[in-house]
Amino acid sequence: MHDKPVTEPLTFGFDIGIASVGWAVLAPNRIVALGVRAFDKAETAKEGESLNLTRRNARLMRRRLRRRAWRLKQLARLLRRHGVIEDVRVLAPAHHPSTSPWRLRVDGLDRKLNGEEWARVLYHLCKHRGFHWISRAEEKKAEADSKGEGGKVKQGLAATARLMHEKGYRTAAEMVLSEFPDAQRNKQGDYGKALSRALLSEELALLFQCQRKLGNPHATSELEREILGTGDRKTGLFWLQKPPLAGADLLKMLGRCTFERAEYRVRRHPRGYDAVGAGLLSFPNGFTASFATAVHQELRNGAVVYGRKGRIELDSPWVPGPGATVRLVRQGSSEEFRLHPQGGDLYAMEADAVAASLPLRECPAMPWRDTLENMRALDALRRSSGLVVP
Repeated sequence: MHDKPVTEPLTFGFDIGIASVGWAVLAPNRIVALGVRAFDKAETAKEGESLNLTRRNARLMRRRLRRRAWRLKQLARLLRRHGVIEDVRVLAPAHHPSTSPWRLRVDGLDRKLNGEEWARVLYHLCKHRGFHWISRAEEKKAEADSKGEGGKVKQGLAATARLMHEKGYRTAAEMVLSEFPDAQRNKQGDYGKALSRALLSEELALLFQCQRKLGNPHATSELEREILGTGDRKTGLFWLQKPPLAGADLLKMLGRCTFERAEYRVRRHPRGYDAVGAGLLSFPNGFTASFATAVHQELRNGAVVYGRKGRIELDSPWVPGPGATVRLVRQGSSEEFRLHPQGGDLYAMEADAVAASLPLRECPAMPWRDTLENMRALDALRRSSGLVVP
């Protein structure tokens, strides 16, 4: 920046990434100053995971346990109100150290359970109520990522459902005790015994039906409705799920802008966050280019340059790291080149290039003219799409 005061209006721009922050100060017709600061990524060196992952996982676990404890407390009060039990302490595992609730769940299909046994069955099912996809979008994401944790859960749920159907088990508990007699719970990273909430809901409904036929006075339709709801997989203590934040509750979670305290940090335009954009660019020399961009959708991060005799394909034009390829395809033949950038991290190389060019006030790799032309192209795209930026 110059020492003398600047009287013309200035625009400050920032490109904030996970390992660098680029900045520029623009006057109406010139670039006043620009630069970049590079720093280490907030990731572990070995796994590449976020440094905050351990804290976040612990926080999610505390939240899950807190909600489960609340749900089980409501169930204990419900059972006492319906006269199933007189003292909630009978639900403690230490009260029946030798009797497995899994065994009681199977026995409940063929014999009448007493009040304490029936309470333990209901308590066990509501405590371990199985996996349930929050949304269809989450389930589709798991289908696409077969090697991720969501994909493993999806495969485990399908495997247990298929096992029940093939061997004709009446309930999930009957299958678990027959197929996994030594250990009924999943271990970390292994979802071979995963059970869906819908499957356990069917077991619970069947247990209510069987107990009523066997003359259990505590298996009333009213109690079943309060636990299983109306069949919409939303109502009832078994299906109870804390609703997602919305409206004023959601706005409470948003921070305020550092500079404009009356404004929120994130944009609230209905199409401003997860919009998908596509367009066609026409250049004065007759060239045309098409593009597509999105926030969450997994679009192909590549570029193809077409000519009269062939094309050039770039796998990763934005950050071509080690191992990235460039393919030259012409007249049916293909030739591939593998990039081997020197100097390590590309963002660090970019920062070094800018730092070396500071005395010249312009980087030869990205001259001001190219920067201004890119900005004009972006402004033209916004105008053509009708997007108005305040």
